[in-house]
Amino acid sequence: MSDQNRGKAIWGGLIGLALGALLAVHRVGELAAEKGLAIPGFLSDPAFYLHSPRFWFIVVVCTIVFAFIMGRVGRPTSPSDL
Repeated sequence: MSDQNRGKAIWGGLIGLALGALLAVHRVGELAAEKGLAIPGFLSDPAFYLHSPRFWFIVVVCTIVFAFIMGRVGRPTSPSDL
């Protein structure tokens, strides 16, 4: 992997981390609301969200997917692509 692709993959990972955290907070809040639990705000009580396995699953998957996609964007065409 060239330095340019590595840099793109790092940026993709950071974007995936941010978007994954937003998506995960929203989803964990929705699931808690369906169960009838009181939903604290993320900034007032982040432990509620950070202790949820679903939160971390969403964050990790989004980070890996975005890093992979961004690392592949703009790569030169190889003979196997033709």
